[in-house]
Amino acid sequence: MKVLLLNIFMFLTLISLSAQIYNHGEIILEKNAKISVNSKIEIYKSGKINNSGKIVLKGDWINKNESGAFVENKGEVHLTGQSQVIKEKPTEFGVLYFLNDTKTKLEGDIMIKDRMILENGSLDLNGYSLSIENGEPDAIQANSGNIIAENPNSKITWSIDVLQKDYVIPFSTKDEEQIPVTFSIQEKSQDNVIFNTYPTTTDNLPLPGNTNPLVLDNKDVSNLALDRFWYINTNGATLKVEISFTSKDTDSNQIDKNELALLYYNGVEWIVDTTGGYDDNDKYSTIINKSGWFTLISYKPLSIDKTDLYIANALSLFPNPARNTVSFELSKDKKLSDIKVIDLLGKQVFCDMKYDKNNTYSIDISKLQNT
Repeated sequence: MKVLLLNIFMFLTLISLSAQIYNHGEIILEKNAKISVNSKIEIYKSGKINNSGKIVLKGDWINKNESGAFVENKGEVHLTGQSQVIKEKPTEFGVLYFLNDTKTKLEGDIMIKDRMILENGSLDLNGYSLSIENGEPDAIQANSGNIIAENPNSKITWSIDVLQKDYVIPFSTKDEEQIPVTFSIQEKSQDNVIFNTYPTTTDNLPLPGNTNPLVLDNKDVSNLALDRFWYINTNGATLKVEISFTSKDTDSNQIDKNELALLYYNGVEWIVDTTGGYDDNDKYSTIINKSGWFTLISYKPLSIDKTDLYIANALSLFPNPARNTVSFELSKDKKLSDIKVIDLLGKQVFCDMKYDKNNTYSIDISKLQNT
């Protein structure tokens, strides 16, 4: 059995081509000590690192120890290579830095105990999970660095301690176009929230798992949606969310950003929520108190002026829902000369209106198509 035991004390720097830590081997870095590894760090079975100092790594991080890579985890790990991978068993880092435009890809889950600092590198989630145990907003810090999420199985779980304060997840596309999500917790019940985002191809495929096609009132509205989905699990909290989206519409969809609304999947069907707003900077803000998959859709709700609203308040509609005939009754002081039936796209559809009696009108809707 091979054993590697290195004691690296204060102010001492060790430069190594690679570090392999075998069974029961241990690297000890005390405060202010530093180890620089130009190749990789590979930790076998019960090998450990006791880190209160700094590890600078240009190669891959390979952890094969199921019980964890660290004895003490108060120090820093700096990823500085041009292309790196974090893989094998899950690893909990203390402070994890991304520097020198490193492009790091996950091939295993990671947890951040203190902080993750994306100075000018990127982290590709690649279908794996990132957990942030520090509940402060500065637990994720990004200068020009970013988190790439292109896979529907990826997720970021962030413990939350502070109410009414902005948290930022620096999401980006694979081309590193920044599309961050900013959120604040208005009310909470659980201690964490979960986020993910991924792009889609033509016709907004692939769809999120266990969802149906983008259909509203039996009409496919895929061509009205932006080409990206977001997953948000509030865990019972109420969030104020600002979603930034890419300015590139690779699907060539006919998007009117001034008519954006949130499309939410409730487990059975997609539902439009028009309570949010677009701010002309490719950002959409809204309040979310439900969990699931979301996307943004170019959707224009029916406009009602004050007169229309007054008429609507004086109207009684029955039956609702209806299959063949729908009737409505106006208050006695109101008269109706014309009525229009408009679909979700604003197109007028044909219908016949008849006056019955006692200021009651009926419309034959039996010939309307489910489009």
